[in-house]
Amino acid sequence: MSKRLLVLSLLLSFSFIVPAKEYSGRDLITGIKTPEHEMSVSAISSGDVYLVWSLKHLLGEPLISGRGVVILPDRSHYSVTYHNQRYKVPAEVFKKIKPITVKVKANISPTLFVDFDLGAMNDIFFGSSTLFANQSNIEQRLSFNIPGSPAWNDLFYTNNLGLSSGYLTTDQAKVLFDKGLAIVPLSSYSEAVFDLNPIKHWIKRQSDVGNPITPVYTSDKRVFDQSEGDADPFKKFEQEDQPASVAMLEEIDADIKRFIIQRCGPFYTSVSVSREFSLTAEYIGESKAEMRARERKQAAAAKKREQEIRSAKKEAIRELPEMQRRWKERREAIRAETRAYVIKTYGLEQSMERLNKLLDENFTSVEGFGRTYYISI
Repeated sequence: MSKRLLVLSLLLSFSFIVPAKEYSGRDLITGIKTPEHEMSVSAISSGDVYLVWSLKHLLGEPLISGRGVVILPDRSHYSVTYHNQRYKVPAEVFKKIKPITVKVKANISPTLFVDFDLGAMNDIFFGSSTLFANQSNIEQRLSFNIPGSPAWNDLFYTNNLGLSSGYLTTDQAKVLFDKGLAIVPLSSYSEAVFDLNPIKHWIKRQSDVGNPITPVYTSDKRVFDQSEGDADPFKKFEQEDQPASVAMLEEIDADIKRFIIQRCGPFYTSVSVSREFSLTAEYIGESKAEMRARERKQAAAAKKREQEIRSAKKEAIRELPEMQRRWKERREAIRAETRAYVIKTYGLEQSMERLNKLLDENFTSVEGFGRTYYISI
């Protein structure tokens, strides 16, 4: 009888497990839009984004994930328009640009969209999208991102040719999800921000070394006259070339350390006994014999406690190297997550080179992470 009850209870428990509904795919999103900027790059607008996405319904909440790669054409020179002048930029210079943020506006019906934030991007793939699809190491090239769980009423939105927009309500979003989802690549597009400083600095350096570049085209039929003083577009490079504010870099460095400690805990380098406070009281009316008995008892307790503390401290010191090893493993495991946070937070304020240097320092050294491990028994 007990076996039959056990089998019945197992069957009942399994009957309440509802599998998570999931939609996913790998799509090529053609066309990349960039913000209005003093520099425009035709190769970017004609580029693609390879998107790996999933949208789940887990425990009553949506779970959305997007990763991908920016694909740009591979050329010997690239056409770049800067302050109404077009230049031919060599590939070795152009290929130093980096994507900072990339979002895919995925079309799921004629007027409905869902956003996929691709997180921290890796290097750009230069070549054809067909060639990329045949790569064996696609997963290694994908960006890093942590799945998010937006509210149902902040998931699907409408875009009626720009005439009106708004998000579906919670009930509408759930009904849409249950009916089924699929991305329409031809109606989808990407929005991206790039670090174009390598190109700007290259243009400036040509002028600095006495080898000014002759624009291949000027929209206003004139070549810029450097004697115009404040209108000189290269004036801003004088600020960009200056060392970053020490205070700002220290703030970013502290933020990186704080981010790591929040996820990995303290990195202990030494062991000590915590400070304790004790209250004393006079023993009024106590006889000498009672006092001597109390003092003997207190001395024995103190001796025992001292031995216990020494033993606990010795054990903690013995375990310290293993604690440090585990901390370093946890830190290494969040390297990509930390880089994603830093690039997303500071990528538009500081150069990628400076940010990567701060990240490398914090992931190769334990300086600034050291804490004392206090024991108390």
